[in-house]
Amino acid sequence: MNRARPATALTPPGGARPAADDRRARLAIISGHTLLRECLAAQLSSVGRFAVVAQVADPTRALDVVCQTMPDVLVIDFSRPTGAGRDLVMTICRICPRVRVVLLGVSEIRDDVLRCIEVGVRGFVSNESSMEELVAVVDRILDGTVSASPSLAYALFYRLRALARERRRSQRIDALTLTRREMEILELIAKGHSNKRIARQLSLSVYTIKNHVHRILEKLQVEHRLAAVDYAYRRHWLRRHRH
Repeated sequence: MNRARPATALTPPGGARPAADDRRARLAIISGHTLLRECLAAQLSSVGRFAVVAQVADPTRALDVVCQTMPDVLVIDFSRPTGAGRDLVMTICRICPRVRVVLLGVSEIRDDVLRCIEVGVRGFVSNESSMEELVAVVDRILDGTVSASPSLAYALFYRLRALARERRRSQRIDALTLTRREMEILELIAKGHSNKRIARQLSLSVYTIKNHVHRILEKLQVEHRLAAVDYAYRRHWLRRHRH
């Protein structure tokens, strides 16, 4: 007796493929949770403008299925992200850039989610979202935008703000590579002072000032004085002076 094919095949619920002239958006779902996957397929298929063309339970088959069906939108269950799951998301985004990816079940913002944004994930839906919110996210990314649930968008902005603070703190630490005297000379260079004028103002020899300038350029790995000043301004080591 022949066994029935598993529910992870390429055919949508009901077994029939959409007609060639079907203008519904083509959706695919990846989830190892059978109940969640089948419920999503049933609910999304009930939306007249969507057609679920593939359901995938086995992540090892996911890339092949996506490449074969080329859905407009791919919904990936990301509620229990693993290293393999993150790699799958990034691989699909790289190999199939025209497939819009939505991550479902994202509960917190971590660096791996930010990396998913970098590679091209278009939508995020949190664990607390409803089916209506998922449909709205799919509609928005089909219209060419990116989308996330309100709670997730807030968490994302909070995380990005934290990363910006970390970057500024790192830049301040970088500034410590210059000595106090070197920072003082860099500030005077930024004001347009020549080596001779700086030497006179600091009661040092021109030769000493030249040595300091050479070390500043060497530490910042730039070729000339103006590049050193620009480097310092971009890292907010110096305040711009109004002339």
